[in-house]
Amino acid sequence: MNGGAYEPCSWAGGVGEEDPVLDYLRLQLPQAPAATQITYSVRISADAGTMPADLLLSGWIELTDGTGAVLADGVAQIQYSAGTIAPAERAQFYVVDRGGVLWRYEGTGHPDIPYLPRQRVGGGWDVYTSVTPLGGTDAAGEGDLVARDAQGVLWYYRHSGNTAQPFEPRVRVGSGWNVYTLLSGTGQHTVELHSGLAGDLVARDADGVLWYYQWTGDMKRPFAPRTRVGAGWNAYTALSVYGNGIVARDAHGVLWSYSHGILSGPGTDPFLPPVKVGAGWNQFTALTGVQVGDELVNGLLARSSSGGLWLYGAKPGSPQIPGKGTYVSAGWNIYTVLF
Repeated sequence: MNGGAYEPCSWAGGVGEEDPVLDYLRLQLPQAPAATQITYSVRISADAGTMPADLLLSGWIELTDGTGAVLADGVAQIQYSAGTIAPAERAQFYVVDRGGVLWRYEGTGHPDIPYLPRQRVGGGWDVYTSVTPLGGTDAAGEGDLVARDAQGVLWYYRHSGNTAQPFEPRVRVGSGWNVYTLLSGTGQHTVELHSGLAGDLVARDADGVLWYYQWTGDMKRPFAPRTRVGAGWNAYTALSVYGNGIVARDAHGVLWSYSHGILSGPGTDPFLPPVKVGAGWNQFTALTGVQVGDELVNGLLARSSSGGLWLYGAKPGSPQIPGKGTYVSAGWNIYTVLF
């Protein structure tokens, strides 16, 4: 105010007098001594996603005296510009190179440059034959995963919240997991049990039977005993976590989306009937879901046989169905695993 230091201002809300349907917010500016001219510089901060970037907001301003009488009024405009998006609201993903080094790609939240340059996380990840996130992983260091080694032992990695070392020391789940030909997380869905971006796990055996392992939240025993989902899952050549469920690609290259249903008891099928996403997905050699925040903002990363990486955001109005793809960049065949 008048070139001085910034002071906090309060918001007051209500319903418009002329139009009862129209909600309004009233910004209450600090009081100032009477003068011919009073200058206010207003700075408003909002969470990412609250308002679109570069939005011009229009409103009405009133200057009142100590009694509340209006001395002057007129149209006011505020230009809203996007700033830095909080880490917890930005997705990320991991890759393993041919030397077993684990790398982290942090999302920016901006579509023109979706990911920052890679950051090395650790080594020795070539001991695993399968790595899958249980839900999404975000730039704040949230998100859990499981990894199966060549001996068939499954290991659980809980998130640490430290982006430089994003996982706590691994916990042994058990042996015998080589009986499964595909593993996939199922995304966050059980609100009363799940925290962060944790999810459950499904595993397909050689006979095509899909088994479901519910996440317990117990580090010593992270999964409940398995329950049978059903047979016929050998029709799929790839499974990946996506949103609050999974996506599955069949032998013809058609992608299907399975959303989580409501579990009513042991042995209950955790998925609703599949929804067809579309054909042509056989061009991709790797699929992995990316997800961020409690609102489950979904995406699906797909690497083509030529090494190109594509990001498919959720279809408008259908968050459980991948929509239009955006090309990220080339050269992703240097990695053996994306998750």
